[in-house]
Amino acid sequence: MTRITSLLSMSLVVLISGMSVCFAGPGGDPIVLESIDDEDGFIRNDDFAYLDVIRLGDDGFARTYNSILSFDTTSLAGVTITSAEIELTRATAGSVWGENENEDPDGLGPTMDIKSGLFNDDADILLADFDAPADAEDCADVVNNDWGMTETALDEKLRIPIKPECLSFINTAGRTQFRLNSGMETDSDQALPPRESADAVDWHDGGNDDNSPKLIINANAGGGGVGEPSIYFVSAGTAAAPHESEGLLIDRLENVLGYSVNVVNQEAQNVADALTHDLIFVSESGSSGTTVPFMEEYRKSDVPFIMNELGGLTSALFGSDAFGAATSDIQNIKILDNNHFITENFSVGEIVEVRTSDVGIFVHINPGTSEATILAAANDGDDTQGAIVVMEVGDKFEDDVATTARVAFMFPHSTGVYLEDYTAAGVELIDRVFTWALGLEEPVDVPNPVDQQLWTFFE
Repeated sequence: MTRITSLLSMSLVVLISGMSVCFAGPGGDPIVLESIDDEDGFIRNDDFAYLDVIRLGDDGFARTYNSILSFDTTSLAGVTITSAEIELTRATAGSVWGENENEDPDGLGPTMDIKSGLFNDDADILLADFDAPADAEDCADVVNNDWGMTETALDEKLRIPIKPECLSFINTAGRTQFRLNSGMETDSDQALPPRESADAVDWHDGGNDDNSPKLIINANAGGGGVGEPSIYFVSAGTAAAPHESEGLLIDRLENVLGYSVNVVNQEAQNVADALTHDLIFVSESGSSGTTVPFMEEYRKSDVPFIMNELGGLTSALFGSDAFGAATSDIQNIKILDNNHFITENFSVGEIVEVRTSDVGIFVHINPGTSEATILAAANDGDDTQGAIVVMEVGDKFEDDVATTARVAFMFPHSTGVYLEDYTAAGVELIDRVFTWALGLEEPVDVPNPVDQQLWTFFE
């Protein structure tokens, strides 16, 4: 069942039971996801688990309740999250809990852990979820002795902000789970004390219409947020810990060119997720063999892609007659064709210094009998070795399969794009490869990191 509701400045939110598909409203209004009914619940200590309600606090024997909220966050792929919060709705009235014995009441507040995926790799509420390892801990950005919830009414709302440093752990390729705790100090790790009054409150779980738990996302629509071109960035790193060779490139794509970058570890590639983006980029930081199994679907899709890697990808894309070769000159390239947006600012035959470093490996590719175009070649006398190779829609691979989206090989196998090693000309060419692949052929008039010293954080 689909229902339409409004929340905050009349933003449009479409909620589908079991999986929320939500859209940002006008003016950058929040994206709102509803938790999954069958995956919400609570665990008491590690001896009792229960679905169908969220419970926080402790029981009459001071045994702690932890609760799990589960969200399908795949609809956030390509979104740059700037802030987020959890919203809960009370299922019981009255005070939250009685006298609190916390020695430092000013430090009391809800606690929140985040799992990028499922606790214990299982959607069911398990006893082991009580203290299972999380990917990010202490993520509730609030200090409030009682959360402002004493003597509260039924169905009153509570919002718990998520700390900025935890936002990257929201998983855009599957489930994200949140483990909540009241923040109360109890004796739950000791022998049962004399029975006292229970200090707990229940909150609605998923499947309760407007009262269901919600994950409320604010995105930066002006710098790689909702509505901006999204890049599925396949890497040896992760969103939380980018590969050392890619920090500057990711920063430039997001903050200079205004794209939304979704960094995905190569082992976590998912075709369905990749094809929701505007561009697929495979970095050299990973292993070509890991990506080869995905190439057949990538190359036959309507999503353009850029390869910074080759190895097994060369034959996977261009066929058995294609190959890569190392070159002795890893700093310069030769322009062969300037009748193209990427190379139009250079002259045919011009030798262009693209890298300032002579350290590393710089491999060029021969695209075989495909209809690919070599715009720039290795500076070693062999013009069949491409440094920048492109295929327009309709160009055919060796096996006669026509491309349905733009394809580019860009400085392949240069040990990742260490952007600080590139000259102004090299950075311009990289910018233009991305711009062309996305179909945004307008003059690239943006600051160059050579001028901005964007890589100073490496020093």
